[in-house]
Amino acid sequence: MTTALIIKRILSIPISGLHGFINSVYKLALLAWSFPHYSCINKRVKTTSVSLRAKTKRPSRTEPLIL
Repeated sequence: MTTALIIKRILSIPISGLHGFINSVYKLALLAWSFPHYSCINKRVKTTSVSLRAKTKRPSRTEPLIL
């Protein structure tokens, strides 16, 4: 479930779209699985927190490039 919530956050899709997306992935992978119903996902979203760390940029060099 947490992986699905990370996908939801990265793709910025609503929960109903997440349900369809995950079921489509299962279908493309020829798996006979089904993702939990929308109402179940909605309850878990409220109790699960997902935090993504932003990539930190490397400090830029101030030295000139000598060729």
